[in-house]
Amino acid sequence: MAYTSIAKLEKFTGKENNIQVWLNNVAKAITANNWNNTKAMEAISYFLQDTTDFWYQNLVNKSQDFNMFKVTFLQYFNDHNSINCLATNFTTIKQGDTKAVTPYLGHFHQNLCQI
Repeated sequence: MAYTSIAKLEKFTGKENNIQVWLNNVAKAITANNWNNTKAMEAISYFLQDTTDFWYQNLVNKSQDFNMFKVTFLQYFNDHNSINCLATNFTTIKQGDTKAVTPYLGHFHQNLCQI
């Protein structure tokens, strides 16, 4: 099903690090395209791919309200995505040749505490 609209949405797989940005774009598209809850949820279902689509298709209580969907979506994907992002940040920390030990350890410790 193709969606012709004023505001365009991009597919979302769950691998991106911009969950909140995507949800904000969805909210803008709902308003700009004057979608009711039913149309909005149909569009959201269309734009979910891969992991997010699998999650949505297997969701027992599918909400017909964007705000309720958003809460459920964030509860599941924000936790998983944040952990992956933090783990990636943690593994890529490098002191560098000119960086002092104290700021490096502070950065290292800050990332460690978030995991």
